[in-house]
Amino acid sequence: MFGLEKLKRYVGLKIKVDFTTGERAGGINPRDPNLVCLGWQNLETGWELRLIVNEEKIDEYIQKYKDVEGVEIIEGIENIDKAIDEIIPPEDQEDYTVIMPELLIASVISKHLDPKDPFNVNDIPNPSTVEEPIEKTRRRVLKHLVEQGIKGIRPIRRVKKLSEML
Repeated sequence: MFGLEKLKRYVGLKIKVDFTTGERAGGINPRDPNLVCLGWQNLETGWELRLIVNEEKIDEYIQKYKDVEGVEIIEGIENIDKAIDEIIPPEDQEDYTVIMPELLIASVISKHLDPKDPFNVNDIPNPSTVEEPIEKTRRRVLKHLVEQGIKGIRPIRRVKKLSEML
């Protein structure tokens, strides 16, 4: 994708964004073909990370944005991965999907009824006690069930770090 594996140098721009207007710090153009965003955005905090994919322009972009408020230059794969974790917390980088609802229900019932299993349906987080978006609640409940060994749910990586793409 975008020839990322061919790059000899990895540099990204961590950019403050007003997602209601689309305006980016430093007047960065989101359609700039040299700055690619690979899903590294957080609409709630207003940050995104764009990778400079044209090696001939890296130094030009560094010079242009090095002292711009709301733009941070990130160099190196490891540092870019850390910046992704800052923008999108690790707990928000994965999702869960119910692949077999009937297996999920059977697994919950059988674990609950097994006297040797510490699992108890009453320990499942109650969505009504927490004020959070429904999608986050769904993810939290499914994550809890996966951690308890409930079958019928599959974890899915929503966010891939740069090191995982190479």
